[in-house]
Amino acid sequence: MSVGLIIGTGITLGFVHVLTGPDHLSALATLSSTSETAPQAFWLGVRWGIGHSIGLLLVGGIAIAVLPPSSDIEIPEAVTMVFESIVGVFMIFLGFYGIFLVFHNKKDYDDDGCTTEDERLSLQQQSDGVELSPRVSSNSQKDKKQTDTFHDEEDQPEIAPPIDIVDNDRNWLSSLCSKLSTGSIALTAGVVHGLAGPGGVLGVIPAVQLRDALLSSIYLITFCLTSTLVMGLFATTYGYISRQLSSTSSEWKFKVRMFSALLSILVGILWIVLLALGKLEDVFG
Repeated sequence: MSVGLIIGTGITLGFVHVLTGPDHLSALATLSSTSETAPQAFWLGVRWGIGHSIGLLLVGGIAIAVLPPSSDIEIPEAVTMVFESIVGVFMIFLGFYGIFLVFHNKKDYDDDGCTTEDERLSLQQQSDGVELSPRVSSNSQKDKKQTDTFHDEEDQPEIAPPIDIVDNDRNWLSSLCSKLSTGSIALTAGVVHGLAGPGGVLGVIPAVQLRDALLSSIYLITFCLTSTLVMGLFATTYGYISRQLSSTSSEWKFKVRMFSALLSILVGILWIVLLALGKLEDVFG
């Protein structure tokens, strides 16, 4: 087999692997929906691709080094079940991580149209039926309120400061998510999918069947570079669409990000159910 044909095969299968993998697409959608710029979305996809390539290269390198030239790859069914179950569980975790980001950044969805304290105070006064003179600023109102409060404090009992119950009751998942960056999640998810995902078969089997270390390396490198680039482009495209929809209103921003997170959870649950029924390959190929 010529080098050109091997490179062409690696490019073709790299495209097919990304665009036909619901585990990749749903996870990339969850991550890229939170991106603020096109470069940020692209590099999230690239980080996923790099992690995915690390996993594939580890699997491929071990297979090429350990398996004799005449052998075929036969993975025990129990091992396949465990690895693919890990992929499903990780997609569900990724979806919950996306939901955490939605509510952790809920201040982004405030849409009262006020950008300054004066505007907020004016809007509140108008809603209460009180009209403010344009010559009177919120600062003078604040000073008057502070003066009245000072005179009243002498007659008021001292009240202990409120206890922040939310922070004390934060569960372990919320605490874990708050310490993780989106970039590190993308890289880790890519490694998990590269090691345990069914796409490893698509990437590794042709490399082993070539029976040549150099040609196998060329194929694997081409496959990994192509899939990484395609992941970056898909993340950029999905991120662009998400930002366009989100720019219409804060409500749409919330809906888009929540939909993307729930998509990953849905695919993860469906993945595990189909795996248990023995139908995963029939549906997701």
